[in-house]
Amino acid sequence: MKTARNLSLPTLQPSFPTLPRYQSKAWGTGQNILKTVKQITATLLSSLVLKPEPQIWQKKDAQGNIVWHTYDPITGYRALFDTEQEVRIWLENRYNS
Repeated sequence: MKTARNLSLPTLQPSFPTLPRYQSKAWGTGQNILKTVKQITATLLSSLVLKPEPQIWQKKDAQGNIVWHTYDPITGYRALFDTEQEVRIWLENRYNS
């Protein structure tokens, strides 16, 4: 009596080589460097092309009085004012001169 043999073709399982771990980290570092360069370039271009706005903020001094701080990035001028009205006058002079 003959027994039937199950003849099947061997199955091919593709195997893909895996890249060493250090290459994927190097790619991430390269992307980070590229992102940083793009941010620096954007900042430089915006500072050259766009007219920077004056910065105004307020703080309290040791006695609890409000002191207005102003900074003009175009001229580098910094000033302290006691009232909001003085700040408004400074702004008007800046734009009207």
